[in-house]
Amino acid sequence: MFKQRAADYKDVGNRLLAKLLDDGSDVFAGLSGEHIPILTEISPTQVSALHRIGVRAFVADSCATNSHAAIISRALGIAVLSAVADIRTAVKPDSTIILDADSAKLIVDPDDEMLEYYAQRVQVEELIRQKREKLKETDCLTQDGIRIRIYANMGMPEELPAVKDLGCDGIGLFRTEFIYLSRDTLPGEEEQFEIYRKVLSEMAPLPVTIRTFDLGGDKLLHLIPSPQECNPYLGNRGIRFSLSHTELFKTQLRAIIRASAFGKVRVMFPMIIDVADFIEARNIFNQCVDELYSEGYDYDSSIAVGTMIEVPSAALCSDALAQECDFFSIGTNDLAQYALAVDRNSEQVSRYYIAHHPAVLMLIRATINNAVKHNKPVSLCGEMASQAEYVPILIGMGITELSVNVNSHYHVKTTVQQCDAKLHMIVKNFDFNTSLPEVDKLVYRTLKPYYTKQGRS
Repeated sequence: MFKQRAADYKDVGNRLLAKLLDDGSDVFAGLSGEHIPILTEISPTQVSALHRIGVRAFVADSCATNSHAAIISRALGIAVLSAVADIRTAVKPDSTIILDADSAKLIVDPDDEMLEYYAQRVQVEELIRQKREKLKETDCLTQDGIRIRIYANMGMPEELPAVKDLGCDGIGLFRTEFIYLSRDTLPGEEEQFEIYRKVLSEMAPLPVTIRTFDLGGDKLLHLIPSPQECNPYLGNRGIRFSLSHTELFKTQLRAIIRASAFGKVRVMFPMIIDVADFIEARNIFNQCVDELYSEGYDYDSSIAVGTMIEVPSAALCSDALAQECDFFSIGTNDLAQYALAVDRNSEQVSRYYIAHHPAVLMLIRATINNAVKHNKPVSLCGEMASQAEYVPILIGMGITELSVNVNSHYHVKTTVQQCDAKLHMIVKNFDFNTSLPEVDKLVYRTLKPYYTKQGRS
């Protein structure tokens, strides 16, 4: 029993310390853009707090590559190093340190030569930034004329200025979990409506795809009593949690539908496993539409309703799902995690988390083929879309919409512009029912020229 309540004790302890130190809830008081914090662990909300302060890098004992905190850090352009050995012995409070995330190095008290080297590196990065500004004005076409739409992933409203500055095609994934976390009460309809209205109106006329709440009861125990689960990743989370708490779900859907009067919105459900799952969620969506109509609210009557394809069963049922959904969005982070039975947040088994594993690619290809078969749009919004080495193989499989992290947009666009008709033939004729080494060879050798001709390799 005490083991299960450990998180509650930790929370009380942190709150008590904050009161004793009289700094409110601001654990980052005193930090500025010149600091590199060294942390035990970090949450997505805290990443956003560091960004507001102007912090450009941090070190954390625990921050797995595919954790939400790491994903948001990349989106905000914050450099991160994790699991650095003996760091607290080597680094003193007044140390000068350089965090080189590209090379996974932390340099303590660098000499003049090293400082000069990194000063030059910064200048090179600035030249790359200027080149990307010019790239903004170019069309996102492959060399054989195929239009690839590049959307942005967004996890918090603070990212909106950076998203608008990209010149992207819209927001392909707007995560809404931030609305529910780090608060003492559940957000009401009006509060959510104002958030969605602001994002939609500022992005108009470009589309915004809003993913409904994608967490489990383990994250909201202080707000909604929920049974303890041994494995929350396989438990009552995503659409399952929303369907078991319909009032919470309807509050969010009503807010989104009302906000649709101010811009172009699409709604998608997370962790759908089959057609019955999707229809149940869509029925509740339709109930909300009927209620708002009878109450006299303005809204867009043609809101597209789609599903994330992030559970293997959904990919395998994608033929039937495509006949009911308005669109698909493939979430490769969870798709790989569930297909390979690997916790993507665990450093211990990180070597088993292989986004381009043949099994994962076969699920992606099946999903794309079924979407095309029923003439339904399909995008890919997982981390694969933000990694240049995967862009050619995704385009070769037929993906024409990518939703990427803000920091990856220009590199991905550059890669898209290198793709050609030959690439399509290479991927089309490749048998993914093969060994991982063969797929490695395809991605890192055969397709390498398509993502290293421009920009950084």
